[in-house]
Amino acid sequence: MSDGENMIRTIRRHVWEDFKDEVLRFTRTDKGKSIYRRRKETIERSFADSMEQHGLRFCRMRGKDKVKEKCLLTATVQNIKKMAMLLSKLSPNYFSNWNLFILN
Repeated sequence: MSDGENMIRTIRRHVWEDFKDEVLRFTRTDKGKSIYRRRKETIERSFADSMEQHGLRFCRMRGKDKVKEKCLLTATVQNIKKMAMLLSKLSPNYFSNWNLFILN
């Protein structure tokens, strides 16, 4: 018997590897493919806007806390823009009673 026959091969798997496999199987279904296709229109678009329109490609600040603050402010601005877009699509009658609260 040579030394090669006595060797044991060990395969290590991460504790979440089963979940990762399940997600991978789902992305190969028709529903998973359609959801993943929309990712570039929603999530990836948001990151691209952050870099192009809000200056997150490069950060002028130094330090983890300052960069984190910049990222959070950018996300807040993007969320406010989304809310404004959604509110602009509502009918004008939706806002008719708001004048009472704003003026008083």
